[in-house]
Amino acid sequence: MIAGFYFDMKTEKQLVYGLIAIYLLRFIIVMAMGLMPQDAYYYFYSEHQALSYFDHPPMVAYMLKFFSFFLGKSVWAVKITDFTVTLLSFALFVKLGARFLSTSRNKRAAVFYGTTLLLTILSINTTPDVPLIFFWTLSLLTAYKAVTLKKWTYWALTGLLMGLAFDSKYTAVFLPAGMVLFLMLSEKHRKYLLSKELFLLIFFFLLAVTPVVFWNVQNDWISFKFQSSERTQSITNFNLSPANFFGNLGTQLGLLIPVLFTGMVI
Repeated sequence: MIAGFYFDMKTEKQLVYGLIAIYLLRFIIVMAMGLMPQDAYYYFYSEHQALSYFDHPPMVAYMLKFFSFFLGKSVWAVKITDFTVTLLSFALFVKLGARFLSTSRNKRAAVFYGTTLLLTILSINTTPDVPLIFFWTLSLLTAYKAVTLKKWTYWALTGLLMGLAFDSKYTAVFLPAGMVLFLMLSEKHRKYLLSKELFLLIFFFLLAVTPVVFWNVQNDWISFKFQSSERTQSITNFNLSPANFFGNLGTQLGLLIPVLFTGMVI
């Protein structure tokens, strides 16, 4: 038993040291590499502040503007923005995992999360997914507190954060939809379906997304059209072929690492 305990403690320390080494390596890479095309594209966003933009909501622009205000207008400021926000997302993931997993399993989950190629790319390259994952993870954490602590303030905060995730990328619409679906399927929490708490969540979500909706109203819903009807049309024109199918499968396998990909399939 003592030997097993020592092994577990030793393994956990190795995991922590490994994660520190990984993020130090990423930091060195960030400092060494130059501006990528996407970095420049979204930095151009931040230099022309608006309520929303043609192909994406505005949060990535606000994120870059916030950091460049304090760090100055430089390549370093852009790169450190992605690295810092991704690192904060990782910390929130660990905090969220602690609500569901034992300490040792949560550390292993942190290793799987922190070593994925997808997260590595996001930590060194600017995309709307950087703020999306941050607000997505934070909203899940407050959603957990909302249904367990039963405080209306957490319901309101969850709605606000889900709205900010939507202001990062439109796929975050699945957050409030998923919340409603969870309440429908959970017998224990079904009482919240028509509650003031859920209406409060929806109200603050709508409040947070109002600027993006207002911008789209002013611009003939161009952003929503681009991300919905035009994308749908491109999907309908897609011809399924073995090469495309297995190529996409291999890409997902590489981005998520085989262990995470297999776990998601199961």
